[in-house]
Amino acid sequence: MGTGAVVRRRSLIAALALLSLLATVVRGEQAFALDTISVDPRFIEAPVVDPPLASTLPTGVTLAGGVSTRVALGDRGNFVVAIGRLVEGIEEPWARLAQYSFRDDGTVVDDSWYWHARESRSSRTGAAPTGIRTGSTCGHCEVWTADRFEDAEGQRRTYGRYLVVGNALSIIWPGDARETWLVDISSDPLLTKLTFVGSSYGANTGWAYGSRRGFSKSVSADRLVADTRYDRTYRGAYSANQNGALTGGLTSINLGMFRPCATGCSRFDTVTTQYLLAGTGGRRNYLNHQRASLHDDCIGDRSAEEEAGHLKPMLQVIDDAGRFRGWVMAEVGLYGHTGGDTILSLYELTDVGTMRLP
Repeated sequence: MGTGAVVRRRSLIAALALLSLLATVVRGEQAFALDTISVDPRFIEAPVVDPPLASTLPTGVTLAGGVSTRVALGDRGNFVVAIGRLVEGIEEPWARLAQYSFRDDGTVVDDSWYWHARESRSSRTGAAPTGIRTGSTCGHCEVWTADRFEDAEGQRRTYGRYLVVGNALSIIWPGDARETWLVDISSDPLLTKLTFVGSSYGANTGWAYGSRRGFSKSVSADRLVADTRYDRTYRGAYSANQNGALTGGLTSINLGMFRPCATGCSRFDTVTTQYLLAGTGGRRNYLNHQRASLHDDCIGDRSAEEEAGHLKPMLQVIDDAGRFRGWVMAEVGLYGHTGGDTILSLYELTDVGTMRLP
């Protein structure tokens, strides 16, 4: 066999071996498989110590012909992201809320929370207490959120690389898992918007907004309701899998309807439904609502598993000036036993395009 044939044969064997391996994300001593069809590659149960950056970056990836600095993103590096796979059926949907940090060395860090529809058949409770109670005027109620979102320890970290060609952003995660977004730096002078295009690992829905402010910058839940500058309607799109059926459209939320009921918590009631909006600091907020006929004094007062309400973890959109501009949000109703509904949804709710800036 000639030298050229040997080289070609070895290359073919190496390629087949590479394809036979599942891509993994390595953190500490744990490795987690990547299902490129429907499972997010970065789900972990507990935080672990991050290895050195170089050991987690995708290898063998060549990025050329574009820009790998934050200049191509409007000189903005910190993005809140809602991304997931929302399709019909109950096996494949998943949702992720994330904080993407783009660096000028061409790397990107993803710190995110992840939920999969398959969890609804596990032994997990699904809902977690946030440590916030509503106070005497609202029944001393516990505020719940989706499991793992109650604190930053529920996040997991992944490293990747990125490239911007024109207005197209490509992100390459370990295992050559890729996302593509369109970069919009013209819709708002203080924010960059990313519009989801597609992925190679199953994600089919997403929204993202970024600014120059770090993730430690936020607006407290109390100030969101007390400050009249935020007394407005925040609008956007959503996509949802509800008990296997795919729905979507436009929706909104008006902060002017909420009234304080305790430190870190506000409440809004309609004839049929109770809404709670809360936060403990940082970008994370908790929206929780339920029909009054399905609970007593408090959402979740009968059983946290059965009646913790529509759990909607949220990440604040903060612009370059440090102002609150809305949220990216998920609904994680994996345990909606009342009526048999299991819900996974993604939302964007902002004032981008409608707010008058000075």
